[in-house]
Amino acid sequence: MRRLAFAVLVLSLLSLLAACGGGGNGGKAADALLAVGDFPAGWSKAPAEEEGEEEEEDNDFCEALNPDDEVKPVDEAEAEFQNSQGGLLATHAVALYDDVSKAREVMELLKKGVDECKTFTTTQGGETFNGTMTAAPKPSVGEDAVAAKLTATTQGVTVNADIVMVRQGRGVTVVVHFGLKPEAGLAESLAGKAADKLKAEAA
Repeated sequence: MRRLAFAVLVLSLLSLLAACGGGGNGGKAADALLAVGDFPAGWSKAPAEEEGEEEEEDNDFCEALNPDDEVKPVDEAEAEFQNSQGGLLATHAVALYDDVSKAREVMELLKKGVDECKTFTTTQGGETFNGTMTAAPKPSVGEDAVAAKLTATTQGVTVNADIVMVRQGRGVTVVVHFGLKPEAGLAESLAGKAADKLKAEAA
């Protein structure tokens, strides 16, 4: 269930941030990633996926989040965290662009995706998810931000996600916190810390 949920909520949603190019988990983007110390007690870094372990993604989540002309980052990084006791997961992605205008363009595309992807059906890793996405109140973090709540169901199991997307300078950072019952307010709290980290790297 963990890998399937990660596929639908992260690989699809963050396709803009993980578009072709970027520098992997190195450089300034990696320096802006959240660390275990930014999380409440009980959280740890999730084990890295072994080579060949990633689920095949069909990437049909939402056309609004997969524009033909993607804005490609010059550096990117991501990390995954887990709370085994609560069965919760969180992922954090950072993307840096050539300039502020491109980061703003990415934010507008992400906002469009939240507006247009109110319902969806997607196949990830051979499993079909039916879901809904609704806009959440705009967080007071970074220079621009948008938040959403996502619910996806497969084989009678429902995964809920709190999503916060933030622009700071020429960077965009996205926090996705998901599980059967995500911790209220955690995604926004983490996004605030992520924006502070990004500020030093995305000037």
